[in-house]
Amino acid sequence: MSAKYDDVLANLSKQDKEIEGIKTRLARVENVSTEREVMQLRRQVNDLEQYDRRQNLEVHGIPHKRDECLLEIINDLARDLSLPLLTEQEIDGIHRLQSKPGHVPPILVRFVSRRTKENWQDKRKELQDKKPELRFYDNLTPQTKHLLWLTRTRATEMGYAFAWQRDGKVLVRKRPGEPKIRITCEADLCKIVNENATGSTDAALLATDQQNQS
Repeated sequence: MSAKYDDVLANLSKQDKEIEGIKTRLARVENVSTEREVMQLRRQVNDLEQYDRRQNLEVHGIPHKRDECLLEIINDLARDLSLPLLTEQEIDGIHRLQSKPGHVPPILVRFVSRRTKENWQDKRKELQDKKPELRFYDNLTPQTKHLLWLTRTRATEMGYAFAWQRDGKVLVRKRPGEPKIRITCEADLCKIVNENATGSTDAALLATDQQNQS
């Protein structure tokens, strides 16, 4: 387990260096390159930062307690969902995220193993049944989160039934059974076209798209 943990830390260090390298290139070319080149570099930075979050899981809806032990709180939830209890060796970090005033700050869990995170994600529907006040979400970068919001807005306007994200990738689908379309940047929003002007948007599907499509 120690060797595996060291490998994870080494990979994270390598990714951090790659991100910093691209950011340096971005700062150097912003004033002399075309807008397209700058956007490509920014997308690369975001993709790497999003990839770096692939083992993160946000748990929303758990009230904040004074002197709380977050690992114990998460393991109480693990028992409710029939998941193996987590040890300190299985998580790279756990803390509360910042939130808007009046909102409960979500708990961010960074797993050492991607498979462990996926095991928790697989319990989303069971979580809805047993604890409907709680939610699991991927940990998205601000840029990805904004792109998802723009995509959902556009999808609603164009009558698409599904708009969701999976592993940081933003996707849309007009109807069940139709091909999904990946949206990688704001320019891709033009891919979401209204092929049927009389079609109606299923707001209920859009509201639950993450659970249905994940």
